[in-house]
Amino acid sequence: MKAELHTEWEFGIESRFFNGRAGLDITYYDKTTNDLITQAPLDPSTGFTSTFINIGEVSNKGLEITATGTPISGEFRWDISTNFFTDRSRVVELGGGLEEVGIAGFTNQGNFAIEGETLGIMQGSTVERTADGTPIVGSDGNYVQSEGIGIIGDPNPEFTVGFSNTFSFKGASLSFQIDYQQGGDVFSTWISTLFARGLTAETNRVSRDNSFILPGVRSDGSENTVQIPINAVMFDNFGFGIDELRVYDATHVRLSELSLSYDLPLAIVEATPFNSVRLSLTGNNLWFFTPNMPEASGFDPNVSSLGVGNGRGFEYLTGPSARRFGGSIQVRF
Repeated sequence: MKAELHTEWEFGIESRFFNGRAGLDITYYDKTTNDLITQAPLDPSTGFTSTFINIGEVSNKGLEITATGTPISGEFRWDISTNFFTDRSRVVELGGGLEEVGIAGFTNQGNFAIEGETLGIMQGSTVERTADGTPIVGSDGNYVQSEGIGIIGDPNPEFTVGFSNTFSFKGASLSFQIDYQQGGDVFSTWISTLFARGLTAETNRVSRDNSFILPGVRSDGSENTVQIPINAVMFDNFGFGIDELRVYDATHVRLSELSLSYDLPLAIVEATPFNSVRLSLTGNNLWFFTPNMPEASGFDPNVSSLGVGNGRGFEYLTGPSARRFGGSIQVRF
């Protein structure tokens, strides 16, 4: 095991306008990591489930932009803050003559390091296709699975945006934060199980008595004309079929936090041994919307079934992230 070495250069601009009521911070970085230490899974027959290895060279390039402002200042105050972040990673070299390294999950399905690809790219079973990418359908009317595994998605988002607002008036303060993620793929057993059981909005819109023809061609290149029932479409293909057919776009918007606080007036605080008293109510993860997920699936993409570590983008009937409520009393002496 070698020591991990980072080489990075960073360029940034920090500026303030209108007597400090508006600000803009921009940071761009280019980072190279040599001998990246990562945890890789092992076959349990070895007596161990994972080991730590070095990955030759990984490149990360990213941009972060933060804008702040106070549109209204005075007895009533309004503060806003917006953060944009994007990062692109690429495995430049694995070293040791390796073509790929599993870094999370399983040997037949998980996150991998592959030269030229994003670190943590998702691999699993794929649909066999023609040279021009058209899916191949077997004689039974279902998609044909390719030999081995291939890339099925990228769990890394294209970018994220955070937007927060705080309104203050005479000791009362209301604040909220909305987060947005563009892109990022997720393999979901939750959704595929609903498909297989006919419990999504899409499956309720079609007649259970109809037959269907999957788009694609036969192995000889002719158009597929084999009809199959709806249960075969959903159960055998999009439900518990090939991994590639169970990957979805994790784009989502989320109300991450809502907070209401109130500072007791000095006339009341003076009768106590405290200098100030603040009462607060907070709620976290109160609402989310996934525009590219199957309608009414109720799936929360902010979950992972691979535990703490390098795994990302795989969900195996994991419960949704919790909605939390809380209250506090803060006193100062």
